[in-house]
Order: sequence, then structure tokens, then C-alpha cells
Amino acid sequence: MGSALKLGEAFLSYDIAREGLGVFAGDVRLLQLQALALARTGATRRASAILVGLCEEGQEDEETFGILARTHKDFWMIAPTEEEREHHLRLSLENYLKGYECSGGYYTGINAASMSLVAGETETARRIAAEVRVICEEGLAKGGSDSPESYWLLATAAEAALVSGDMDSARLNYTRATTESDPGAAEVSRTRSQARFLLKCQEQDEHALDDCFGLPRIGLFTGHMLDRPDRPDPRFPAALEEAVRGEIEASLERQDVQIGYSSLACGGDMLFAESVLKRGGEVHIFLPFDIETFIEHSVRLVPQEGLVERFYRLLDSAASVRILNEHGDPDGGGGYDFCNRVIAGAAILKSQFLGMDIAPILLWDAKRGDGGGGTESVRNHWRQAIHHEVEILPMERFLADAKANGLVQPESTPTPADTATGPTDRAPQEIRAMLFADTVGFSVGRRIASRRSSASSLAVWRRSRSSATLGRYTSTPGATQFAPCLKTSRRRAASRWRCKKQCARPTGKTPICVETSASASGCTPGRFTSASIP
Repeated sequence: MGSALKLGEAFLSYDIAREGLGVFAGDVRLLQLQALALARTGATRRASAILVGLCEEGQEDEETFGILARTHKDFWMIAPTEEEREHHLRLSLENYLKGYECSGGYYTGINAASMSLVAGETETARRIAAEVRVICEEGLAKGGSDSPESYWLLATAAEAALVSGDMDSARLNYTRATTESDPGAAEVSRTRSQARFLLKCQEQDEHALDDCFGLPRIGLFTGHMLDRPDRPDPRFPAALEEAVRGEIEASLERQDVQIGYSSLACGGDMLFAESVLKRGGEVHIFLPFDIETFIEHSVRLVPQEGLVERFYRLLDSAASVRILNEHGDPDGGGGYDFCNRVIAGAAILKSQFLGMDIAPILLWDAKRGDGGGGTESVRNHWRQAIHHEVEILPMERFLADAKANGLVQPESTPTPADTATGPTDRAPQEIRAMLFADTVGFSVGRRIASRRSSASSLAVWRRSRSSATLGRYTSTPGATQFAPCLKTSRRRAASRWRCKKQCARPTGKTPICVETSASASGCTPGRFTSASIP
């Protein structure tokens, strides 16, 4: 679990904890880590419930108090009213102080100091910060720079200096923390976020210390596969593989890429993944369909030894491998297009979670693609979805340079036309979005109303004590536009129902008519009938 959290994979960490608790029910450490994973995914209430339960069972230690305090800090940051903000601020500070008092540890100590500063208790904040600086200095003197705690001791000393108003010491220790040890990008990102938070609370430039945190970038890659032997016009002949590898490595060096997102076709994908791993980074691999089918259609394309073995080595070395559709159709472009979009989306989410920039890299010959899901279609999608400059590695120039230096491309070898490998009666696979809103207790009911438009098909189902809404969309923007409208409409319906029934729980016998509005969400206006909403 610790490794998953270090990589910033909070959902994976939660899954590991859940599996562990299935075997070691009630294990305190697993419950604490599960709560921490939940808190990092934004499931703050569930995290808090676990920790409150531990406290009620008499588990009063620094870790339990510290994570519980963190949940109240999260509540404080999102509370809608000043009264609630004050309530959670006090509970956060109270629990950090409890953790510090019972352990004398620097983890809860520095957080108690920081939250005291936020609460306006400057004298208390600086007193605790001074105590924490002494703890950190003693720890560093005892363990040295090789201590596994050195990063946290230096980062905590820096934060204590920041709370005390000593910017020079804060800058020095933040820089030492990030240059003298390697805690991982996720931890450095969290440290930077806390520094920004404290600077903002003190009405200073929140980016004043950003240069202390040398965060790498997340590489998002797609590019041409190696040419098939029967390709009439050369694009990426196997003879250029090492030259292209050098160009990819140079790009990664320029942009300081340490995390990579791509598929794993022979050619550009494999070269990118190998280059990221060579730099000591981590790679996340996405495949549009099952491994054997992918190998047949995207790896075993050229008569070159070792391609399949390289593929499996990279799978084994990847930080994560995701197969998107075990029943994907390799004969159409839909599966490849969907895979490319998921890769981009996963990289964007990682970027947002870690506070790191994306470095999109495209190995492209600037020509129209051979079909759906190709490099050109990826470029078009990136232009809309990613607000970062795309570095294009010009495949056409690499090929021209190689020809000028004497590259002789063998004549293409005609092969029989490809035959479809999937069921011939299957409709072409296309990307569709489904938006589903459910209420507790719903399972199966009867459709009571429906609505159609050019972009969507909505259906509302009712059961005696709850309702659900199912939307089917021909394009993902349709679902995206309608989601906030649906959320608002259901809340308004619930409010009207409760008002009408004087807060009585709905019986489900009388449906509610809800007006949808285009002004708030961009969806097509209309009316649909929603059933009981508890």
C-alpha cells in the first residue's frame, strides 16, 4: 500500500487495503491506510467515519489523530458556510494537537503549527514550529542524509521555518529535501501544495517557493508503428528504429519526463516506454483489447526477432497495465480511438492529482492516417483536450535524412488482403457515453417516461421507493453537458417533493415533473418525469 500511495495511486491503495481487511479484519494499520487512501480520493466522509470508529474503540495514536485531523481540514476547505468552516477548522486543529501531545512527533506537530497559524493563533503556531524545528534538526543529526526520513525531516523543517516567517531557511530546506533525496513525485507535489497553502494564508505569493520543487513532467505519447512488409509508401521502416529512439530520448531529456502514458505497439510506443524506463521513470500501458489479439495486430507486424519478447518485458516493467475491452474489435478504428482517448484522459487525471505538467509527444509524418484511431486522429483530439504544446517528432524528416544518407528500402512484399478476425455479423464498434443516475434502493423498475433528442436518449425508471435515470449518448460531450443539468434537476425535484410532503419520505406513488434547462448545462431543454427521490 505504501508503494501505491507513493506513486499517487490512491484508488489502488484503497483496493489493496480492502483486500487485506478481508483477511485481517479490524487490523488497525490497514484501516488507517484505507482511510488515508479514501481521503486522497476525495471520499472524506468515509475516511472520517473509519477514523472516528477507531477513536471510539480507544485507538488514540498519532496516525489516527493525524489522518482524522486531515479529513476535518478537507471539510474546512469545502464547507459552504462560515459556521461549518470554523467548526471543522477547530476540529482539525484539536486532533492535530492531540496527536502531537500523545507522541511528540513532527508529523502532527508541524500540522498543529500550520493550522494554528490558519486559526489566527500566531503565538501558538510559532511556539510549536520552533519545537518541531528542534525535533527535525536532532533527527537529521542522528540519521544523516541517508536516513529514510531525511526528506520528511527537511521538508518539515522548511515548513516550520515558513510558519515562523523565516523564508530563507524555508527555501534552503525545501531545496535540500528535493535534491538530496527522492521521495517520488507524489510526495514532492503534496509538499509544494502545502507550501503554497501556507504562503496564501500569510497573504504572500503562493508560487514564491515553486522553484524549490523540481517536479518532472508526465509524458503522453503516441506515434507510428513500424511499417508492415507490404506497405507501399515507407513511413517508419524498421531500419530507422535506433535513430527514432535517439530522438525520443532527447525529447524526454529536454522535457524532464519521468512518468509515461502510452500503448505498446511496435515502433514508437515501445521505444517511448523503453526510453522512460531507461531514465528510471515509470510507465503506464493501455491496450485496446486482449493481449494476444493486440500482439497479433500491433506487435507481430514485421519479420524482426525479439519484438514479442520486448513487449512482454515492458509489460512486466510497467507500473500499471490496463486492458480496456477484452472483446474489442481489432478490425475497426473504434477500439484504437477509444484507447487513445483513455490514455490522454488518464494522463490528464494524473497531472491534476500530482500538480505536474503534461508533455505530449507525437511521432508523426504530418500526413493523413491510414484509418480511425491513427496518429493524425490523436493529434486532433489532443488539440481539443490538452492545453499543453505538443512536441511533434517529424517522422517524414527522419525518413528523408535516412534516404539522403543512403537508406535503401526493400520493395514492398504484396500479401493477401487482411480478413476480419472477429465475427462478421458484428456491427462496427463506436464510442458511446452512458450517463446513469441512481438513488439508494433502486434495482429494476418499469420505464415511466422517456425523452429523445439528436444527441441523447433518456429513460426514467421508477420503483416504489426510488428512481433512476439512464441516458445514452452518441457523443461524450452530450453526456458531459447533460450531467450537471440532471444533477440540478434531481435536487430540485427532491426539494419540491419534500416541501410538498412537509419533509415526509416519498412513497413513490406520484411522479414529479422536472423542467430541464439549456442555460445552465448546454443540453437540449425539455421535460421529463422523475419518480420518487428520497
